[in-house]
Parts: sequence; C-alpha cells; structure tokens
Amino acid sequence: MEWLITTINAVLMSPTWLFCLYWLPLMISGVGYTIKTIKQTKKDAANRDKDPEHYYPTVTLGTILGRLFLVTCPVVNFFNALFFHVFQIASQVVDFLAEVFNQPLVPKHKK
Repeated sequence: MEWLITTINAVLMSPTWLFCLYWLPLMISGVGYTIKTIKQTKKDAANRDKDPEHYYPTVTLGTILGRLFLVTCPVVNFFNALFFHVFQIASQVVDFLAEVFNQPLVPKHKK
C-alpha cells in the first residue's frame, strides 16, 4: 500500500503535470492574447484616423492588465486556453489546411 501512495505522489509531483497544467496554457493564452492585442491596436489606429472625434479606444491599460491576469493565474489560464484559444487556433489551422489542399480532383476542361 505504501508503494502505491509513493507512486501516486511521484506522478502528481512530476514536472510533466506542471508543464501541462500551467506552462502550456500560459504559452497558448499568451500567444493568443498577444495576437488579439496587436489586431485590436491596428484596428484602433485605423478607427482613430477615420473619425478622430468619435474615436473610443478598445485597447487600454486595464485591458492589457486583465489579459495578463488571465494568462498568469494558474487555474484561470488553463480554462482560458482550453475553452477560448484552443478552438480559435484549431479553426485557423483547419482553414489554413483547407486553403492549402483546395485542389480540384478533376481539372477544368481545357478549351
């Protein structure tokens, strides 16, 4: 019985679990939010140049600090990466592969 408890403790304290439950979601969320912030900043710059009187920024210091909290908080970053960023990344990969392999099986008739 002591062997079983020792084995379970060794598996639960291994660096692999730490990597999968904290560092991997941190990297996925960090990259996802960095890309999202860059896109929104470019969109803000375009909107500011279009209509400076009615410009309202979407990327603020609070937005960046909130995203930083979501990325670094241990449990939150796991669920954030799992339910938000993984689906976005997977859909972009599927769209890319569909674009790459968009080759007709029957070529067009040459005139």
